[in-house]
Amino acid sequence: DGTFRPNDVLIADMYIKLIVTAMGHEVENGEEYWASTYIQKAIEEGYVVPDVDIWIARKRPEDQYFGYKQPICRGDMAQIAGRALDKITPDSDYRDPLTVSLLINDYMKISQSSKTNVVKCYDLGILIGFPDGEFKPDNILTRAEAVAVIRRIINKPARKRPELPAVANPSPTPI
Repeated sequence: DGTFRPNDVLIADMYIKLIVTAMGHEVENGEEYWASTYIQKAIEEGYVVPDVDIWIARKRPEDQYFGYKQPICRGDMAQIAGRALDKITPDSDYRDPLTVSLLINDYMKISQSSKTNVVKCYDLGILIGFPDGEFKPDNILTRAEAVAVIRRIINKPARKRPELPAVANPSPTPI
């Protein structure tokens, strides 16, 4: 209908297409399922790791892409974005992950497998969280949030890199 509907939820396959396209890959729609080619490219590039991203890779006998057709939560969005950032960001651009994690009030609610990538996205200014300082990893991603993330990935001046608090003993090992 020509409308964007920024507050609508985003489906995992749509987000995967956005990441694959933003990373400069030219992929045609799949024949039987439009997103199959984007999903395959995301797996090839390491943006999606089926053995780790179990929720997204879950299948049903009648639909091998069942998980990809479900809404994506913010934690999983950051997991995929962080992996994509690894392809375009040198290690030296990242700062102390323990210090960055102090900026996220609900850091302990983030799944263990996603914490590193959430912190990378915060550190680079891809994610800024909510006004209350929380990330809300289980919230479903909206279309507007997805566009903001993609824009900040491909346009460095759009990033909102935070100032880090002074810490007495920063961690000795960067991400």
